[in-house]
Amino acid sequence: MIIEYLVMKLALQAVVDECNRMALVQESQERVGFLRSGIARLEVAYESGLIDGDEYERQSREILGELKKLSMGQTYSLSGGAT
Repeated sequence: MIIEYLVMKLALQAVVDECNRMALVQESQERVGFLRSGIARLEVAYESGLIDGDEYERQSREILGELKKLSMGQTYSLSGGAT
């Protein structure tokens, strides 16, 4: 009886862990989409003359840095690392 309980508990924990992993992946994908649209908006603002080259460079560096962090974190979590 105790062994059955422990097996069921482990199975349930595995399901919960997988759900959490899937939620993190989904959240990361949504954030990447948001950042990519931010780059597009930034390009439009620069081409329209709303921001200068220095501001464009600063903001694009921030966005690209965050994208890099997300891609490195997602690769790590999908390869079986801690999530």
